[in-house]
Amino acid sequence: MKSTRMLAILVLALGLACVSLAAEDTWTRKADMPTARWFHSTSAVNGKIYAIGGDATGSRTLATSNMEEYDPATDTWTEKADMPTARGFLSACAVNGKIYAIGGRTYPQEDIVSTVEEYDPNPLVVDFNSDEIVDIDDLLILIEHWGTDEPLCDIAPRPFGDGIIDVQDLEVLMSYWQQEILPVSLLAYWKLDETEGDIAYDSIGNNDASVFGPLWQPTGGAIDGALEFDGIDDYVSTPFVLNPTEGKFSVFAWIKGGTAGQVVISQTGGANWLCTDPSEGKLMAELQGTGRGAAALMSNFVITDGQWHRVGFVWDGSYRALYVDDAEVATDVTAQGTFQSADGGLYFGAGNSLNAGSFRSGLIDDVRIYNLAIVP
Repeated sequence: MKSTRMLAILVLALGLACVSLAAEDTWTRKADMPTARWFHSTSAVNGKIYAIGGDATGSRTLATSNMEEYDPATDTWTEKADMPTARGFLSACAVNGKIYAIGGRTYPQEDIVSTVEEYDPNPLVVDFNSDEIVDIDDLLILIEHWGTDEPLCDIAPRPFGDGIIDVQDLEVLMSYWQQEILPVSLLAYWKLDETEGDIAYDSIGNNDASVFGPLWQPTGGAIDGALEFDGIDDYVSTPFVLNPTEGKFSVFAWIKGGTAGQVVISQTGGANWLCTDPSEGKLMAELQGTGRGAAALMSNFVITDGQWHRVGFVWDGSYRALYVDDAEVATDVTAQGTFQSADGGLYFGAGNSLNAGSFRSGLIDDVRIYNLAIVP
């Protein structure tokens, strides 16, 4: 009798277990990725999933560098920094809290690549106020939160802190004292602070530029030094930095002077990215889609008034925007088509074919290119 009762209990327990398993063996629809794609890769770090690269067209014609983060706890997606290299058919893996994107293929060239790029989902943030330098302002922020659990300042021990702002966090902050902290989305950065020579160095990567004619002005820039162009035949030439068809990007530069019809930044074999209209000196961009309604993007802001202005062009994958002094001055009202593919380097101070009349007069300083749509 006892063995029969035990058998009955066992059968009942197994039945309940099967019911429980059956109840959990289901699919539930979750939030869709913001970017539909195929031939991409995924990787998981610290309880979050990352969708990386692939082809967003469905026709094997355009690789993307896009990366998006999914948080299962909140069922939400967040756009993260793009890969430097757009590609599909890649592999990705997570090691020691970092993601590695390996190999793959680019489109439309169909080139097989051996590129390996590393991404840190939880980078150390010591520039608390995002002014790109660790200084007294950051120290004051840490002191303000001393003894609390403020996540912004809980930077030690790595990677997630210990829940209290204390001497460990202070020691880490001070180890970066007066160091420049540049954003991870910065793809190329020419400070133009050299004092002599024919090379303008890229502070981020390997895009050192050749200087043809402009004069160095070590103390005459918006930020330290700058280059002065004569408007006749001066220009700067960079290696290839990006193809406008391959994803979101932004370009910003400080400029002073110039006249109508001149170009600030252009791409060899491509378009004039930042320039002025031929009659009034208003900021415009000739980089445009290939559809029937494609046209240059024009602002009403005159940038040839002899004052320093920070000008920018931003592409978010659908819409263009122009900025002057960190304020939006023009944007598309309808989504644009795909840009024309271009694999040439950039010109500073001249048009895309170095044509007469496109050469810029005046000063150019602090040229930055990001692989994200930046909102100043």
